[in-house]
Amino acid sequence: MEVTFKLLKDKIASLEEERQNLLTRLRKTKAESEEFHANFVDQKQKVQDSQKIIQRLHEDKIALETRLISSRQILVAQEESLRARDQDKKSFKAKIASADMHSRDKDARLQSLQNEITSLKLEIQNLEDDKKKFKDVEISWERERRNLENALKEAKMELERVQRERILLVRDKEHPKEVRLIQSVNRINVRNLIVTEK
Repeated sequence: MEVTFKLLKDKIASLEEERQNLLTRLRKTKAESEEFHANFVDQKQKVQDSQKIIQRLHEDKIALETRLISSRQILVAQEESLRARDQDKKSFKAKIASADMHSRDKDARLQSLQNEITSLKLEIQNLEDDKKKFKDVEISWERERRNLENALKEAKMELERVQRERILLVRDKEHPKEVRLIQSVNRINVRNLIVTEK
């Protein structure tokens, strides 16, 4: 009987320690999940900022192209009068060349930002996948924790029942009930086996 009580106490202590470990792991998982969520929000904000920059650059490009077309039209319309002013014409062409170069530079920046957005979207997708994995792990641990708590509750109830039977056995020690005690011990062993398998 004392050996059975000691086994039950050891089992309860082991379950309590495992429960504390699970709670610690759950808290750690929650903190990691919150950190992933914060990173996700930060990356999402970066994407939004980049999209605004791209929109602004696109608008600048359109305005610049409009100005460039207008400048070329003026050049064609004034071609005859500008022949006499060759120096002014060369200066004007230089301005157009500068505008073209500026436009190509903006195109390059636009392409670079588009590449960065593609990379950020991929990173966000990876973060979302990691977040889902951690959520699945958290659900699995929560299910395991509930199973352990139920097992611990059953073990405590069994311990209380055994203690009550022990009190009755002490009171009735003048009339030993060996058959009843053996059956009780057998039931305890069966329940311990079930709890261990869970």
